[in-house]
Amino acid sequence: MVVISQGQQQLPVFEAIQKALRNNYDIQLQAKDREVATIRNNWGTAGRYPSFSFSASSNNKADFNETDDFNQFQLVGGVSLNWTLFNGFKVNITKSRLEDLEELSEGNTAILIEQTVQSVIMAYNSVLLEQKKLDVYTENVQLSNDRLEYEKMRKDLGNAVSYEVLQAQNSYLADKSQAMLQKANVKAAMRELVYLMGEENILYELTDDIEADTVSYNNEELLSVMLNRNKNLQNQYVAISLAEKETNLAKANYYPTISLNAGGQVVDMNQNYNNGQDRSSLSSNVYGNLSLSYSIFNGGVRKRAVQIAKIEEEAAYIEQDEMELSLTNQLYQLLDFYEARKSMLKLADERLEVAQLNLDISSQKLKAGTINSFNYRDVQLTYQNAANAYFDALYNLIDVQTSILRLTGQMVNEDGEFIR
Repeated sequence: MVVISQGQQQLPVFEAIQKALRNNYDIQLQAKDREVATIRNNWGTAGRYPSFSFSASSNNKADFNETDDFNQFQLVGGVSLNWTLFNGFKVNITKSRLEDLEELSEGNTAILIEQTVQSVIMAYNSVLLEQKKLDVYTENVQLSNDRLEYEKMRKDLGNAVSYEVLQAQNSYLADKSQAMLQKANVKAAMRELVYLMGEENILYELTDDIEADTVSYNNEELLSVMLNRNKNLQNQYVAISLAEKETNLAKANYYPTISLNAGGQVVDMNQNYNNGQDRSSLSSNVYGNLSLSYSIFNGGVRKRAVQIAKIEEEAAYIEQDEMELSLTNQLYQLLDFYEARKSMLKLADERLEVAQLNLDISSQKLKAGTINSFNYRDVQLTYQNAANAYFDALYNLIDVQTSILRLTGQMVNEDGEFIR
């Protein structure tokens, strides 16, 4: 059993995940990108609304001529409105494209969350794995120490020679050295978990145990779930939608553009003559104009733009087909590994039970003198290897289960939150 030093904080796996999601720098940066995409997603950015502007100017001059010099002061103020009433449905297409970009940003966030959750789960279980192995090595040290004390007692009674004591002592020292190395492995695994949580030099007591549910999966149902919920595939669907809108934007250039330009202006002018006959005037005007423009020929630029957009759209569909095939292959491989590792875990469990029973019987036989210390050492190492193999098999099963959950989109919900 791992000794928990005073001052350690208890840490369930869910809390470790929450800490990592809060502190992960990539997720924080992606959240900023998501905020930007959300701000951009509005009708103003798409160009639906008109633009208003105000202008004011002061024009002053001194005029020197043969008849009468004068100074002129002119103030001009005006407002103007510019509004594109129609430009080939580009406004609606652009707004829909902005919505897709926001959705794509959300999808990228979900992918980062999935990666983080999977990394934390496996790092958490890695610590538990190393702790379990440390328990095995610690138990083995105790068994070797008991054997050493037993051989010393036999030597004192004249039933053993120094060689047998030395062999027992070598085994004890080797096991103790291995246990010390395993403690370093536990610390390294804990340090990796703490790093993933975005913290430094904090000791934790992991409260959850290393365990896996040996469930039975329906391959076809799982495939359907993956095609509907896999985050990378969902992002590809959005990418296809964006490609389609790029094609529509290119086609929109074949439509005319209708614009409205309106406004008003006020001019206040004063002229001061040297002869004292000053003049002043105040004038205003308003205007409203509609304009229609249409490009008859531009060297085939529009045609080529549409052709390129269609090619890129077709490429997006090809990428979708390739991704679906690749993900399906990955899923079936994981399911094959899952079934194999379930069987391996069962065999490892049976092997450990046999090794434990053999160790108990051999301990009694050693004390009874019916087997020698060399045979007992072989049994002891067999138990140690069987115990480590069992925990490795358990960890490997958790690994493939976690990969299946991530691949099928069952790790993070539609809101980008971890599913407990």
